[in-house]
Amino acid sequence: MKLSFEQIKSVTVGAVQISQESDGVHFCKMTPGQVEAYRAISEAQYNNSRATTGVRLDFHTNSPYVKYVTTTTAKYELAVDGYQTPITLANKGEAITYSLPEGEHRVTIYLPAHGPAGGLAEVELADGATLTRHKFDRKFLFIGDSITQGWKSELDTQAYTYRVSDHFNAESIIQGTGSACFAQSTLEKLDFDPDTVFVAYGTNDMGGVKTTDEMHDRAKGYLAKLHDFYPNARFVVISPPWVVNYDQPRTAGSVADICKAIRAAACELGMDTVVGEDMIPHMPSLFIDNCHPNSLGFAYYAHNLIKAIL
Repeated sequence: MKLSFEQIKSVTVGAVQISQESDGVHFCKMTPGQVEAYRAISEAQYNNSRATTGVRLDFHTNSPYVKYVTTTTAKYELAVDGYQTPITLANKGEAITYSLPEGEHRVTIYLPAHGPAGGLAEVELADGATLTRHKFDRKFLFIGDSITQGWKSELDTQAYTYRVSDHFNAESIIQGTGSACFAQSTLEKLDFDPDTVFVAYGTNDMGGVKTTDEMHDRAKGYLAKLHDFYPNARFVVISPPWVVNYDQPRTAGSVADICKAIRAAACELGMDTVVGEDMIPHMPSLFIDNCHPNSLGFAYYAHNLIKAIL
């Protein structure tokens, strides 16, 4: 049976917008207003805001197979009972079929976190098969820059956001946007009630502030507005991780100075803080470049973040 739009929508996690278009079902991690706010800032942020980061179909079924057809050529990932299946590039319009073991299993189809926004032309299960949305224990909202988007991770699901979500069995929305910073114009209350909100900005702000006081005020204004949207949520503010040129003097001070300013702003609002510099060991081999973790770096980040928030 081919799943209807309503069936696909019922098992979708991480999407703020879901629409039926002529070529299939399309998803977005941002509201229309947020997308336009990012467009006003830069083309790069606009493109990254439209990526289907964090969007997945997550359900239980007794079907002997699952088949899906994508609306774009990109890397879609699929897991069965939490175990990753072999990864293949999904070509636009090509049907991809996975056989499932006998019995009921959890199936998760992950849309691409980067590049063109992912969509699904169709999703098919065997006729008469069961379809039940996965039940979660928590609700997480992740907001941040390219590291929250999982930039350059070999597999999208190796990003720290997915790892932390899986550890706590959390339904999560992942609004990671490469090149983004503490910009209040991009904030909008979602139709989602998170118990925990993670905020991880600062790296991209460094080039736009002249003093640590300016960094402090920018972060505090952003966090205060966000808190107004979710007054009952726990806030976890993560300062930027260690980078190769960590101690290099900048206009507003070193990375360490910037990180302290961000954490101070969060503390003044009564928010929990995490020392991002402690999330990944200070080893260049754990980074793809001078800023972005590789897959092992993301594993350290997730492991240490989980310990920090328990």
